[in-house]
Amino acid sequence: MPVFPHRRSATALAVVVLVLGALLTACRSGSTRHANRSTSSTSATSSALALLTTSQGVEAVSLPSGNLQYRVVGGVIAADGATVVATSGEQLVVRDARDGSVRRSIRVPAGLVVKALSGDATMAALSAPDPAPATPTGYMPAGRTATTIVVVDLKSGSVTRHDLAGSLTPEAFSTDNRSVFVISYLPAQAPDRYVVSNLDLASGAVDGVFGREKEPPEEMQGIGRTHTLAPDRQALYTLYLRPPTATAAGATTGPGTAAGTAAAGTAAAATTGATTVTAGPTTGDTRAEVHTLSLNGGWAHCIDLPEEFGNGDLSTASIAVSPEGGRLYVVDGAAHRVAEIDTNGLTVTRTASIAPSTTAGRTTVTAGSRASGRLFVGDGSGVQVLTYESLAPLSRWYTDSPVTALTTTASGGVVATTLDKVYVFGADGTARVTARPSGPSGDVVSINQLLPG
Repeated sequence: MPVFPHRRSATALAVVVLVLGALLTACRSGSTRHANRSTSSTSATSSALALLTTSQGVEAVSLPSGNLQYRVVGGVIAADGATVVATSGEQLVVRDARDGSVRRSIRVPAGLVVKALSGDATMAALSAPDPAPATPTGYMPAGRTATTIVVVDLKSGSVTRHDLAGSLTPEAFSTDNRSVFVISYLPAQAPDRYVVSNLDLASGAVDGVFGREKEPPEEMQGIGRTHTLAPDRQALYTLYLRPPTATAAGATTGPGTAAGTAAAGTAAAATTGATTVTAGPTTGDTRAEVHTLSLNGGWAHCIDLPEEFGNGDLSTASIAVSPEGGRLYVVDGAAHRVAEIDTNGLTVTRTASIAPSTTAGRTTVTAGSRASGRLFVGDGSGVQVLTYESLAPLSRWYTDSPVTALTTTASGGVVATTLDKVYVFGADGTARVTARPSGPSGDVVSINQLLPG
């Protein structure tokens, strides 16, 4: 998946992890603080390999033992879960996700990193890391007048270099691998907005991406918070914070202003892997939307969320798509709300309230089957269980520290990570707890895949 240089997650934020999980066979009402802890093998998932994206790269951990299998600094996990790709000096190294063994190495220009992988894991787009924001509180990358994008065929080993005018960063491949969608920052020398463009790999031409109804390309100033790929890999959904409106004096404040700076007193910090820029609270009238990028149709469309979404720190919000692909869920922990979106009609179909978060933590999302009967919301130090039809809370499963990532298992359980532990919850809420591997692995950003052991 691509790295969004303008995405942000707060240093002290309420985690809201939405997981549409498998049917729970025993889910009790009310709260059970730490009563769900167990070391029984009946409560744990069968042996599996968890592929984790961390702030440092990729980490493969055996479950339920918690043993580290390998780490890849700067690694990116392909959508198929079978391939890990990273640059090392002048080499692009392609690894088997199962054991970390090297499949092949391809010579590439030095100083580049992997920004995007094709859905079929046969193509990679590389470029230099985006320049750091021009100011400590900025969210847009610093200006540059030229960008080099290198596209690598991972099967044949062929390398194609595109030297382009402007400030660009690869976002995703089209489904036919004939083009790469890129973010074009405008104006290139001092960005305050951007537009989604398309790099044709045959001609090297860069053109704007039109709307679903053939509307002209739209320039935007929002902040990309997090994204998720459709199960069929035909679309990329990104949750955005819109810029605040102008003040009475005609000036604007917050991270989406034309000046590209956050409100006074905010802090920003860049991370690597699948997360992005960190920023504190801002002032102004903020709103949220889901940007839909069709990877097979080549169009883009924004879905406006209800006005209660995006009024707080967007780092408390997250998204997940159902495995069937027909529904997308957005959770906003600051607003204590969840919204359901029809991905065919691209409209919000319903909203509901959720319980407030209990402890600060990182936002992450994963989803299971729509027919599973339960939703899971990670909100700090625990997992909140909701009914599917009404989205009402049923019970809460606790962890000792804030949840950083969450995913479901094939047996109906849940795997959750914290800074130093891995929790494997059974379908009834009992959990096996293991220590996370030691070493410079960084925070877990997402659990990308659970491979059978």
